[in-house]
Amino acid sequence: MYKKSNSLLSEIIINYKTVIGFGGRNVEGLMNKYKEMVRLPNKNAVRKAHISGILFGYGQYTKFAIIGVIFWIASLFVHYLKLKPSDVYVAVYCMFLGALGTGTAFSQIPDVGKAR
Repeated sequence: MYKKSNSLLSEIIINYKTVIGFGGRNVEGLMNKYKEMVRLPNKNAVRKAHISGILFGYGQYTKFAIIGVIFWIASLFVHYLKLKPSDVYVAVYCMFLGALGTGTAFSQIPDVGKAR
């Protein structure tokens, strides 16, 4: 999408003295033409960035909501089952580290899901 705008910009830079020699109005016209060429790709990039940001935010919300639920359940164990808070903390910490290690290990396996 940027092929025409990049070629225009490179011609302007290569022939800088000639472009300046034609006057300020010519330079302004060329820059307006360049801005018009990059308007649609820029609009698409901004749209894609917004969608990515929303999805990233939803992913972060989900992750922290699950962690919050786990800690809430752990507090119920401490309150109702009268368990020691330090023991419950150690158990939750071990579960988090185990999940983190498992996720990391699965991401390092090269052919997960491929038929052999």
